[in-house]
Amino acid sequence: APPLLTDTAVTAGRLGLLGAVTLPRLLAQADHQVGGALPWPGPALTGGSCDRGSPGNWGDPLPAGGPCAGWFPVINAGAGTLVGGGVGQGVLLGVGALELAGDVSFTGVVIALGPLHLRDRARVTGAVIALDSVTLSDSVTVEWSDCAATMALSGAARPADRPSRPWVVLP
Repeated sequence: APPLLTDTAVTAGRLGLLGAVTLPRLLAQADHQVGGALPWPGPALTGGSCDRGSPGNWGDPLPAGGPCAGWFPVINAGAGTLVGGGVGQGVLLGVGALELAGDVSFTGVVIALGPLHLRDRARVTGAVIALDSVTLSDSVTVEWSDCAATMALSGAARPADRPSRPWVVLP
């Protein structure tokens, strides 16, 4: 069993604020809302260009120069989502039980608000944050990568309201 770092400071309340954007707002602004069994997400092209509207298009971590290499979607995965293979990158937000299985490879940040189960040959490169239980089985690989997490969060950035005030402090 690989060592897992348990951080008791990670709570739903603290995770609810991701910088200037709340978790509920990020979920609502997700590029894709998915659920159920997803057999094989991966890059999708239309006329040689990255088709960002395709719900199965979760970007393309390889090759680095492909049309979907710069696409880092935010994916809102409903309760009971099972990803059974494929590739993707960005931010994967599991709002309930989330399972990554088969030959799935995800690069970026996985945030699971419910139980997270990784099995078979699932691979996550970046960061995994889970508020509930995490189960690893079979030949799973979870590899911390500051670079992958930073790229995913930067690429998935969403505009946020800037706090303002109707007054100015004068000396």
